[in-house]
Amino acid sequence: AGLSACRFEVVALEEGDPLFGPVPQTPQRPPAGVCRVYLAAGAAEASLTLPRCRVVIDFCLRRAKVQDRSRRGCNFALTHWASQAAAEQRAGRCGRTLPGVCVRLVSRGFHAAIPPAYDSPDIEQAPLETMLLRLKHLSQRLHDTVPRLGLLPPRKLAQLAVQPPSSDRLEEAVAVL
Repeated sequence: AGLSACRFEVVALEEGDPLFGPVPQTPQRPPAGVCRVYLAAGAAEASLTLPRCRVVIDFCLRRAKVQDRSRRGCNFALTHWASQAAAEQRAGRCGRTLPGVCVRLVSRGFHAAIPPAYDSPDIEQAPLETMLLRLKHLSQRLHDTVPRLGLLPPRKLAQLAVQPPSSDRLEEAVAVL
């Protein structure tokens, strides 16, 4: 039975988008006669195995939450070209359980020349206010669980990250809060 005998089912895998809901941790195998079309962005870069996935169609775009530093506390989602590394990761969603192919909707020349090789770390672009609030909550939970640690300031916990944010950005986030 070819694609003409298939009933198509569209599944959106946009991570963190309330319209589509949470990304399934283990997507179920589609029933016989159903061809699933996965609409994916950042979720396609996760270590998610999509059962019987044969084709990935990649627009080579990425959305990221960024902070407008000219307007304090103003955050927005910016669409830009996905890095070459992200595109390679997306291509890896197909061909895991069956032979597959990735179709990028940009030319090879464009893909080789325009997008950066790697994305900059999220911590360099993302707003830090939410992270600081979560670290404050984590500090309190750590103190409740292991009192001898004492209360660790959120800024100190942030500096323990593998790629910590700059002190200036942390101070800006504290000022906004």
